[in-house]
Amino acid sequence: MPSQFLAISRLLPVVLCLGGFAMYPSAQVSAPATARQPPEESVYAKGLIASLAEMTKRWGHIDDGNGGARVRTNWKEPIVETKAGFPKDLPEHIGDVRVRYLDQNELIEQFKKLQKPFAFISINPMTTERERLVIRYGLSWFSFEKGIARYPTPDASVVFFKLDSARREYVVDEVRLVGLREFAPVGVQSDIHRLKPN
Repeated sequence: MPSQFLAISRLLPVVLCLGGFAMYPSAQVSAPATARQPPEESVYAKGLIASLAEMTKRWGHIDDGNGGARVRTNWKEPIVETKAGFPKDLPEHIGDVRVRYLDQNELIEQFKKLQKPFAFISINPMTTERERLVIRYGLSWFSFEKGIARYPTPDASVVFFKLDSARREYVVDEVRLVGLREFAPVGVQSDIHRLKPN
């Protein structure tokens, strides 16, 4: 039985692709079937909570508005993109943070309203790295010009999960931030548009 469970647990996180569209594996694969885990504790939710906490801690001081050319990121009201197969159990409130979930049409409407690029988070389907699950939360700038949506992704939070055998569920093992914002000085109000990667 242990060997059977190990084999199944390794197969479950594999990303399914149907007709060229990435599908999100069920958030409930984060634990064996015998484990009891409420929806708000899915791996996608845990990763989003951990990512927002680390992004706010490390990047919250950065003025990324590019001198007014973009909307400065509001970490108290972050925007998360929704798409086909998107997990349905993500939290709308995390402490005093209100998370807004917008699909691409709503992102376009938001851009038309603001008339300048704004930051949003996109959640990638989980993958595996050895014995750990991995979910990438990309932080992109959304703009819509000449009928084309553009969203370069200069930054991201990569969350790694390990299996807690005692609790029979996956828990956050590591949060790794990558991208341009990591070049920003810590502890001072800095302008990210002045920072350029080597």
